[in-house]
Amino acid sequence: MVRRTIPAALAVTVFVFAVSFLPACSNDDNPVQPNSGTSEAPTLPAMSTMVLTLDFFGVPTPEVDPQSIQSGKPGPELETAAAANRTNWINAFVRVLCLKLLVYDALEEPIGAFALAIHSVPQKQSDGGWLWTYIFVEDGVEYSVFLYGKVVDEHAEWRLEVSTNAPGFQLDHFVWFTGQSMLDNTEGYWQFYEPVLPASAAPAVTGSTDGIQVARIDWEHITPTDHRLTVTVNKPGDPDEGDILEFHESLSIGEVNHYDAGEDRHSNITWYPDGTGSITVWDYNNGETACWDQYQRDTDCSL
Repeated sequence: MVRRTIPAALAVTVFVFAVSFLPACSNDDNPVQPNSGTSEAPTLPAMSTMVLTLDFFGVPTPEVDPQSIQSGKPGPELETAAAANRTNWINAFVRVLCLKLLVYDALEEPIGAFALAIHSVPQKQSDGGWLWTYIFVEDGVEYSVFLYGKVVDEHAEWRLEVSTNAPGFQLDHFVWFTGQSMLDNTEGYWQFYEPVLPASAAPAVTGSTDGIQVARIDWEHITPTDHRLTVTVNKPGDPDEGDILEFHESLSIGEVNHYDAGEDRHSNITWYPDGTGSITVWDYNNGETACWDQYQRDTDCSL
C-alpha cells in the first residue's frame, strides 16, 4: 500500500500538533462550524471521510505487538489460552489493523493538518471561496496550513496547502490534497499528493511547490451510521499502483476488501454485530473462507 514520503521532521511536528485536536473530532464527528458572521462558508466534511474507526462492534480485542502489526500476521503474544480456538478471528483482526495502519502511516500528516485547520475560523476570499488558516512555530521553524473551500454548483471544492521554512525542506504552498464533497456531505473524494523537491536540499524553493498524486480516498456517508471509504493507490510507477482498499461499516455489517493489483488477488474480511464473521485471503486456510462464531471461536462456515 501507500508508503510515507514526508520527511520525519515535518511529519512528527504536524502530527504531534494534530493529536491534541483529534480526540475532540472523534467525540463529535462534525468539525467546528463557522460562527454567525461566516455562515455562508461550505460545511466542512467530517474527519470520518478520511479515517474510519473499525471497532469490531465492541468485541474485546487482544493485545498485538508491533511485529505482528508490521507483518500482518499474529505473533507469539497471541498464542495463549485466551486465544485458543480463535485463530480465524485473531488472524482477521491483525490483518485489518495492519491494513488500516499502512494507509494512515502514509496519510497521517495531511490528515493531521486538516484536523488543525478545521478548528480555525474561515475568512471570506475575493473569489467567493473561504480560507481556514493555522500557523504555528516549532524550534524557530514556521509551519502554515491553508484550507480553501468554495461552493461550485451542487458541490464544494477543497484544497489544503502547507508552507514551511524548514531547513532543507522548504515548501511554498504545496498542495497536500484536493477534494470535492456534495453540499449535504453524503459523498465526495480526497486526492493526496507528495512534494517534488529539487535534488539538492540547499536551494530555497521559489514559487509554489509541485506535487505528484499518490493516493485517493472516495467516501460515502450513505446514512449517519453507514460509511464507506475506498483508498486507491494512484501514484504513477509505484509498485502498489492500482491497489484498492475498501472499508465499509454500518449497523448490520462491517467489512474490508483489499485488491492487490500487482498479484491480481482479492481479499475479504467480514464481521457482524453478533460477533460472527469470516476471512478470505490467499495466504490463509489455503485461500478458502474461514469463519468464527459469536464468541469469536473457529467454526464451520456452513453452520
